[in-house]
Amino acid sequence: MTVIPVYRSWQRIETWLAEHAPRTFDSLRPPASADAISAAADELRMKFPADLVESLRCHDGVSPGHGLFQFPGGDLPLGIDAILRRGRMDRQLWNRVGEDHPYETYWHPEFLMFADSDPPDGLVLDCREGATFGAVGTHLNGGGTSFGRWPSLAAFLHELAGGLEHGLAMGWWRKFVPVVWQETLLWEEEPQPLPVPRSLREVAATVAAPASPEVDPLPVVAEEGWAGEYASFCLSFVRGLDESELLRRFGALADTHRPRSRGQAQADAQRWTAGLLPVVRAGRCGQWAFGIEEGHRWEGNRSEV
Repeated sequence: MTVIPVYRSWQRIETWLAEHAPRTFDSLRPPASADAISAAADELRMKFPADLVESLRCHDGVSPGHGLFQFPGGDLPLGIDAILRRGRMDRQLWNRVGEDHPYETYWHPEFLMFADSDPPDGLVLDCREGATFGAVGTHLNGGGTSFGRWPSLAAFLHELAGGLEHGLAMGWWRKFVPVVWQETLLWEEEPQPLPVPRSLREVAATVAAPASPEVDPLPVVAEEGWAGEYASFCLSFVRGLDESELLRRFGALADTHRPRSRGQAQADAQRWTAGLLPVVRAGRCGQWAFGIEEGHRWEGNRSEV
């Protein structure tokens, strides 16, 4: 991918903000002076990457207030004064640790914070001489500093400009998409796609049922009354059908038809391998077949049945 210069990326960012989020556009500060940038680099005894110098020559951070311009994840671009203050603090802290302390995977004296949200976390530039000079990384207080996503600030801003123009997600471990609310740019975490829903019966079919202890089946016994013990039920009468046809019209599964007591029917309805399906008990008296359903899922109330 061809990376355009820093000032071109800032022009694209400014154009998008002016059209879609003017309150955030107004928070961008004017350029920093070349003398101030040079003086800060001298004081910190660092060589600032040319991309950082060019970026500060576009905007010296953001002004305090509401609707500030932020990088994805909430990091605010620091102006040269804030970069200098942060650099002084880091040098004082890490010089006390000692130059022989092996902490390069966490922090190095030639790392430079150029954006932050909740100090000491933020975005970092690698100012060490070598192949990684100018790379952009992230620093987390509890996890250290990581590089590898953006080889330069120019690449970072190039991706940012494209993300704004096309509504694309951008970030490190988490991805954020740009949204506008009341003329202000906000970054919302990219929603994760939900898995395709599966029926309970489909899930149950892929899992082996737990082994049940071998017990003698409960005997089918006559019960006193036929509906008096049911607290909530639906009783359907149909003339001219037998029990098998009645069960078919209810949609009952053919391989589940068998004599059962009320207690056995309740147990079958609650068995997880059956997908917690409703149960209808059927009988016949003369020319009338009847079906009784317990609970609240009453097929007999439906005109289709």
